[in-house]
Amino acid sequence: MTNEFCQSLKEVYEIIKLSDSEVRNKIPYKFKRYVYKNMDNTYDVKIDINKSLTEQEGISETTRSILALIYRDYLVDSKQSEELKKEELKIATKVEEKKREKFDTRELFQKINIEEAYNQDINNKNENMMLVEIKESLIKKIYSKLKSLIRRK
Repeated sequence: MTNEFCQSLKEVYEIIKLSDSEVRNKIPYKFKRYVYKNMDNTYDVKIDINKSLTEQEGISETTRSILALIYRDYLVDSKQSEELKKEELKIATKVEEKKREKFDTRELFQKINIEEAYNQDINNKNENMMLVEIKESLIKKIYSKLKSLIRRK
């Protein structure tokens, strides 16, 4: 487990500890034991008891997520729990749809096809260009021949 997660568990533990006994009793012992065993005991949690959970500034997003799961799974009745799960599913679906739009493979392949067409166009232009043969003059040929003969000796 990451250090951040263990610190979040410590924050969750402290919040549960500060909660009413009615709330604490709704949370299963097994879950509370898991939190206690895996929390970071060296982490100093700063919770202002005069502020609500939404107003707390020192609480991490991971802690807020864990508290939301506790609320959904243990503190509300089954009807509300199902409504919350449906709402979470809608949010997750919207996030996935945005990801799908952002990383759409069809657009990616269209971009690749455009690049391929551009490269083919450049290749066609290169093929259409005529090659010019550079001929050596007679004097240069004689000079090269003499030079090679001198080097051999």
